[in-house]
Amino acid sequence: MQSSDSRMQIQDILEQLRAQVADLQILLNLLTSPLESLGLLPPQFRRHSNQSLLPGTLNIKKHIPQLQRVLLQNIVPTWDILLAENNATSLLDQYFCPDSFSNALPAAGEIAILAYSTLVSSQMTEYALRLLERLSVEYPVDRLHTAAFARADLDKAAKDVGWEDCVRDLCMVPAKVANSLGVTGDIPLGLENGVYFNNLSVRCEQLICTLSGKSSKGMLNTQLFIISLSSFILSLLKI
Repeated sequence: MQSSDSRMQIQDILEQLRAQVADLQILLNLLTSPLESLGLLPPQFRRHSNQSLLPGTLNIKKHIPQLQRVLLQNIVPTWDILLAENNATSLLDQYFCPDSFSNALPAAGEIAILAYSTLVSSQMTEYALRLLERLSVEYPVDRLHTAAFARADLDKAAKDVGWEDCVRDLCMVPAKVANSLGVTGDIPLGLENGVYFNNLSVRCEQLICTLSGKSSKGMLNTQLFIISLSSFILSLLKI
């Protein structure tokens, strides 16, 4: 059971981020502690962490989407230039697409899955487009599958539902980007319909290859699901 003190800690961070943050140092302090509690804080930002969260404070599934949305809506529009000038944009990025040093951590995969969901349901800003293009390369479908089925706290039914939601979000990306930017929009190459689904189908093949050596009933069902997904993607490409 999460204590009232720990709940207050994360809610206080969210409320401060939603309000008008006074200066860059305060912003950096607010952004570092949640990442530090997950083991995802890049070393160069450790000096800005002056408040450790109590154990159990941060629930990834509950709190990360809230943090992602407040960063997109309240922080990026106001602080993006100053963060870039101070080489601190990567700290924001960790809340959506954890870097290569963190990629293998379970928390990183969970955050990437949540980031896809948050981004496809948000306004397609330049920052959101950059994150989606990075996610498509650094957290492709086979990496997300590992994250979706690695959680020991979920039963098979919950994992299956989460995986279906994840696949839905993945397949929504090109249409969401195209609809947001319109015919005259400059769509990043990696998010163009043909390129995106071609890369997705390649990673599906990799996932099928990986799963083919597993014989459990659960893995067999997942293989059949992925094969169906691959057929769907190929039909979209008219191959």
